[in-house]
Amino acid sequence: SLAGIGDSISVRITNYLGYSNQDTITINYLDISGPNIWYINDTYPVAGDSWCTVIGSDLNNGLSRLKPKRTLNSIDNLLSTGDTVFIDTGIYWEPDTFSVSADSITIIGVDSAVTILDYLDSSSSGKRIGFWMQNRNNVSIQNLQVKNAYYNIWLYNTDSSEIKNLTIQFGGSGYSGIYLTNGSDSNLIFGNQIFKNNGGVYFSNSSYNWFIYNTSTSITLNTSYNNKVFNNNISFGNGIALSDANYNILSNNYCAS
Repeated sequence: SLAGIGDSISVRITNYLGYSNQDTITINYLDISGPNIWYINDTYPVAGDSWCTVIGSDLNNGLSRLKPKRTLNSIDNLLSTGDTVFIDTGIYWEPDTFSVSADSITIIGVDSAVTILDYLDSSSSGKRIGFWMQNRNNVSIQNLQVKNAYYNIWLYNTDSSEIKNLTIQFGGSGYSGIYLTNGSDSNLIFGNQIFKNNGGVYFSNSSYNWFIYNTSTSITLNTSYNNKVFNNNISFGNGIALSDANYNILSNNYCAS
């Protein structure tokens, strides 16, 4: 079995005339069983970066400050339970949806003003999703700007997770900044700026969530119960809308048109 980078194995090669030769080759095997720490960086000078010491490339393994990846999408299927992803200062043009593929994943940017993920398509025809979490638990996404997807953050039957200190905005016909559906329960949505989108924040069949200290164009609770909506600034949209939504607690929210 192979244990790590640079392991060697012996190989015997036989040609069609029956002659054979044995040699040793090196296998560049990478153990990502985790939990791991991943690094993502752009291709601009690193003087203003917080974590990485070189520019990013998707040819790097992404597992050290010296070998950061260039895009978040490049590690889409490589995550293990308990992994942490540090995304450094920069603008990241992401070619497709990022699917969180394991539980207990933490994704952290430097600040929502300087770590920017642009998904490049907020059209109703493409319906691109920025972050997609299905049947996940204990995911944390922090300190990023996420923009130009039809749904920027979608939690589908995802529990006990947190969305903190993000700036979420769209161009064009984008729908919801944050979308919780299909039994996404006991999540924390805290300190986010959600604007320039049509749908704001939408809960559907999702309960026991905390939505506090956010600024959003609107929030809709549809068939969702026992949510707490506190200390939010809901401006320039539809305010707070409830449909078949019982036992929710709304307190100290400011709504303006």
